[in-house]
Amino acid sequence: MSRINISQNSGEIYLNDWNSPGILKTISANIFFSNPNVKILTNLKKQLNCDNFESNNLLEVATVSGIIDCITF
Repeated sequence: MSRINISQNSGEIYLNDWNSPGILKTISANIFFSNPNVKILTNLKKQLNCDNFESNNLLEVATVSGIIDCITF
């Protein structure tokens, strides 16, 4: 995909080896990344341990009360 825009109220979102730029907004959905190939910009103060700062693709992620976390293999 060249660009993605997702809005989801609740539930869980899993993005494995994600490399498309875009915007992901939730109210209370939990968002989990596995080995992303994008820069991840979040509204949380917690820094993710798997941001790929070498990528030119940016995924903006915002949640009101959900969890944003990253798993690396």
